[in-house]
Amino acid sequence: MAEALDSAEVHDGISHEQVGLFDHVLRVFEASLGDLCAVEHGSKLEGEQDQRTKCHGPIHLVGVHKGVTEQQVLSTLGQPDAVLIVGSFGIYVADKVQNIQLVFLANCRDGSSTAHNVQRFIDWLSESGESDDFFLRSIKRRNIIDAVIKQI
Repeated sequence: MAEALDSAEVHDGISHEQVGLFDHVLRVFEASLGDLCAVEHGSKLEGEQDQRTKCHGPIHLVGVHKGVTEQQVLSTLGQPDAVLIVGSFGIYVADKVQNIQLVFLANCRDGSSTAHNVQRFIDWLSESGESDDFFLRSIKRRNIIDAVIKQI
């Protein structure tokens, strides 16, 4: 058992280095979104709990080794009636009905390019004016998920 933990493989071909990279990118993404939400939405999004600390979402990040096309993204979402935006980071798509949000990060060849694309996406959110809709969709999606969980 100890040998398995010391080996480069963790599970299904994913190495310790890849798991560490994913954890790092996720922390950068969460911290940056938290900062963006605090700056741009402070008192706009009111509720029972401080919106900056409440769990919303999920927002799905998909790292793609090469490029990604609009058709591939829409096929993955399974819904042609969606907000789809191509940016320097890759493609952002949001389902208007179910409030599913996917970010396809293109050209994720290593940790540096992946983290750079995450930062590009966060910068785009801030600069484009899409951040209000992004956060509102994440709140709505969380409400949908919570309603489904209550029915189980």
